[in-house]
Amino acid sequence: MYHIKMGVNISSKAKNEFVTNKLIPFLEVVVQENYYFTRGISVIPVIDLFIKTTEERMTYIYSKLQQLFDQFVESLDEADIQENIFYVNNQRNIRKVNGYKVRRNIDNLAIDYMKIDTIERYGEYNHTGDKEIYTEYFFACQHLLERSIKYLYCKEEEHQLLLLFGMFYCASKQLDKTGIGRGYLSFKSHLLGFLNYKHKDMYQYKVIFKKKYEELENVLKEMINCLEGQKVSWDSGMLYKEMIELIRLWEDLFTHLYDRLLQEELTSENAKKNKIKLWIQHMKFRKLSDFHNKVFSNKNRSFFEQDEFQAYRMLVNFVYLLLPAMGLSSRKRVEASYFLVSALEK
Repeated sequence: MYHIKMGVNISSKAKNEFVTNKLIPFLEVVVQENYYFTRGISVIPVIDLFIKTTEERMTYIYSKLQQLFDQFVESLDEADIQENIFYVNNQRNIRKVNGYKVRRNIDNLAIDYMKIDTIERYGEYNHTGDKEIYTEYFFACQHLLERSIKYLYCKEEEHQLLLLFGMFYCASKQLDKTGIGRGYLSFKSHLLGFLNYKHKDMYQYKVIFKKKYEELENVLKEMINCLEGQKVSWDSGMLYKEMIELIRLWEDLFTHLYDRLLQEELTSENAKKNKIKLWIQHMKFRKLSDFHNKVFSNKNRSFFEQDEFQAYRMLVNFVYLLLPAMGLSSRKRVEASYFLVSALEK
């Protein structure tokens, strides 16, 4: 397997244009299968592309991609190519916070590749097998991800939020189907964790989210009805037809992924160790809000230890990891969570 890294500390508009109009068509024609990409921060913003191929084939792919990338960079105007000064001035802090001491960094507007045995994954995973499952499903959903990116390109923010809302709703149903609890409450936990962050401007976010929800409330209800197989108005059905098709495809993928993650939970030999680690986290969560204090109380401990919930937790994390590749910010994730919670609790 090979890992291509591209330094893209350029404007968001230029990044979206490159991904949608240059990178995806290139991958569809030249690479075709066994690849996936995402976007992230490696001291500076980067695109990470992973390809399963031969050394000879990789040499050809890299040569063509380098040519494509160089031509695109040359076509950018001065405003688009201007580096975000935050990443320039805070490289040491970014490297320290994200643990980049031993990771591979890259210069802006540069591209390189290296052969790897496995894709390193950082963060909290219940089991080593979860990382392998993630990798398998990132490769499996790449073409659906690309369809979603192309659908969102140049559309208003409303479409981004509605697609996210639909994806979150379908993910939440995976826990609902087990009968042990409501999946949307995980999104509520993350939402309240954000809104209770101590910052003078946090209240403004809640006001903005509430206003936008009220504007879209009827559309959100129609989307839920449509996803549940109920009749919707002709206008809504036609306006969001392609979006609903994408959401249904994501729901199918989430269903299969959840089953795999649950099977990993059921066969794991590290259950006791994971339960101790989990409860230490929950002790910290209780301080975030009254909601967290109640939800993560001792009387609910058995619920969070259940295999079904732990598999669902990993599913939600997977969904969140899709968003950078789609060019969707953390703020949109939180706002879509607000929509989900508000729609279901009303």
